[in-house]
Amino acid sequence: MKGKSYEIALSAIATALSVIFLVIGIFVPFLMAIGWIVGCFAVMLPLSKKFYLGAILTYIAASLLALLFGGFALFYKIFPFVAFTGLHPIINSFFEKIKLNYYIGLAIKTVWFDIAVYVFYLLFVYFALGGDVSKNQAIEIISQAVWAFIIFGMTAFFLLYDFFIMRCQKFVDTTVERVVKK
Repeated sequence: MKGKSYEIALSAIATALSVIFLVIGIFVPFLMAIGWIVGCFAVMLPLSKKFYLGAILTYIAASLLALLFGGFALFYKIFPFVAFTGLHPIINSFFEKIKLNYYIGLAIKTVWFDIAVYVFYLLFVYFALGGDVSKNQAIEIISQAVWAFIIFGMTAFFLLYDFFIMRCQKFVDTTVERVVKK
């Protein structure tokens, strides 16, 4: 399989996988994060063959279809995919392509991640708790020091996450290469 038809097929499979798991994550709350991660892995499929346009279109189509099937009222449940996990492999690939210094790229991605986490927090409080943080004492305590929590806790999490995702992209690259050779 070569050419545009291969890119379209790989991107379509990636989009379908991403949408399926994002929609499952919307309706099965304990699988929400799994939907974001599998959606991220799905975006890696076109990137494994350097199909950058296919990856971007996969991300856009998966985001829009998940919103359509999951309902716009539940947008906050796929926001992490839309704002970060779906774009993360594309940005990693772009930084690699332009040969951006690893530490500069990591700093940019860390700030981007922290902002995405904060916006997700605000959306969660507004939609899931009706804008009233007093309904949940744990959320109220976190809201008093949310930036400190994000900067220290979530930044440490992101460093591990970024390392993991970069290794996963290499795994996806080799797996797709092996499958294509057969």
